[in-house]
Amino acid sequence: MRFFLTIFLSFLLSVPMVHADFVDVTWDNIDRKAILYLQQNGVVSGYADGSFGYDQAINRAEILKILIESKFQIDGSQTVVLNGFKESCFEDVSATDWFTPYVCYAKSLGWINGYEGGRFFRPFKSVTLVEAAKMALVTYGFDYNQTDRWYKGVIDKASELNVLPIDVEYFHNNLTRGQMANLVVRTIKYFDGSLAQFLGEYSVLNVSFDTLKIRENLYNSTLEECKVPSLQRMISQTRFNFQDGSEQCLTIVKFYTNSLSDLPVNYGLTQFAQRDYYTSFYKTNIQDGQMLDELLNSIVDYTDAISNTYDSSARASQYQSQNGIIYVNFPDFKSEFTVVEYPLVYPRPAEPLPFDQQQAAWRLEAEDRFDITSCRSYNFPSFMLGKIKVFYEYCREIGAK
Repeated sequence: MRFFLTIFLSFLLSVPMVHADFVDVTWDNIDRKAILYLQQNGVVSGYADGSFGYDQAINRAEILKILIESKFQIDGSQTVVLNGFKESCFEDVSATDWFTPYVCYAKSLGWINGYEGGRFFRPFKSVTLVEAAKMALVTYGFDYNQTDRWYKGVIDKASELNVLPIDVEYFHNNLTRGQMANLVVRTIKYFDGSLAQFLGEYSVLNVSFDTLKIRENLYNSTLEECKVPSLQRMISQTRFNFQDGSEQCLTIVKFYTNSLSDLPVNYGLTQFAQRDYYTSFYKTNIQDGQMLDELLNSIVDYTDAISNTYDSSARASQYQSQNGIIYVNFPDFKSEFTVVEYPLVYPRPAEPLPFDQQQAAWRLEAEDRFDITSCRSYNFPSFMLGKIKVFYEYCREIGAK
């Protein structure tokens, strides 16, 4: 198994690392434990800049190599078998590509079928969660139920094994390198019988088809010191994790002012600013009152700034919230931090999808999210455009409207 880990990391991280720890794997990183497990076994080398690249997407060729070589180690098989698979087996897989033996070996066993009638493998295409889960199950020899929506059976089986990272959010989101490391280590621990011990308190959290259907990120439900669960009428929360060795954190939470009477009192929130339509609260593990005041005073709300200079000041700040409502310039002693925002806001793609592709994506999301019950409980507006219109038309199609 140690040999497998060495192969895995030498593939992902080919340049020797000179730092004691990865500069991008901070203490609040959900994949940190899995990454440190590999590091503590002396198998992580990293990139020259000291990073792990945990947030980079992994492609189909990379994941297939990792899965096949890990399977060989589990089975005690020899990689020499790959020598018989050096000829092209897809139109976009040439005999000289480094990944050809893996791709063609997998194709010979029926693990992969390809796209467009089996003509293309698309080796450099990023891997989505459901694609990665299926490839892992097939490679490791797990059976799963065949379902009308092909990936439901896949996700149900992966959920049964509890090998899906808890920060995955949606079926068709790309898997990152950090999440792939998490998936691989979970599988290693599953095979040696120590998965529950490895996961610790997270072992009770299990990603399922239902959680993915509503895009529920289970990591968001872990109540850390500065974490606040998603509550009714919460506009947003922005959590700052300070990277100075103190493991201190500060979360800014905004609620609609007209719903404060419904706000639970047992979440450790302290009100500190009230606006016309929303009220700001904070939650922190910082005990030093003077330090806390300095941090809170370093947060600039758009309603407090001169309107014609806010945008330029925000762009020049240490951090601007993704919704554009606040920016921060913390004091020097707390100037190193990472940020997590909820609800998570994903940036728009640089190039918008063509309309037909966007409609196809909306239709796929409708199939994921809605059945007759959820269609009937969804409060569709009287005027519908874009995604909402596609959702409504799907609900009508299945007889729920």
